[in-house]
Amino acid sequence: MKETQALEIDPATVLQHSIGRLHLIKEACQRYSLGKYQRLASQAIDRAGV
Repeated sequence: MKETQALEIDPATVLQHSIGRLHLIKEACQRYSLGKYQRLASQAIDRAGV
């Protein structure tokens, strides 16, 4: 969740994560019903161009 919060604070941090890592973050947020952070992870994946 801290990684997702970092994406919220500074969207440029998306470049520091691999696509696989972003998907892992998104799945973890989905598993724990963290809708806001799941959306942030999805947006980060979109910004990464995948």
